[in-house]
Amino acid sequence: MGNDSLSIVHYAFAAPAAAFLRYNTQLFTHPSFMPSIQVKQNESFDIILRRFRRVCERAGVFAEARRRQAYEKPTTQRKRDAEIAVRREKRRISRLRTRQRLY
Repeated sequence: MGNDSLSIVHYAFAAPAAAFLRYNTQLFTHPSFMPSIQVKQNESFDIILRRFRRVCERAGVFAEARRRQAYEKPTTQRKRDAEIAVRREKRRISRLRTRQRLY
């Protein structure tokens, strides 16, 4: 049961992961994009998977995968970066502005 169940889990995730990595080979090349967790004894698979997904989310793996799903033209990328910069500047100005006290 122990070794067979591990192989079932391995094969269940091996095929989608292999297909995903074939198209996104640069995604996991840097060590910061290789999240890992320590599996505790008698820990259920659901909890392990939840913890691993949380670690992947914090590492930015899912955001990077979403960003690389479709090609983004350089002009579109520059436009998006400019919009982000405008939002960031507006936020900075609003924080610097002192609020008037009403009392």
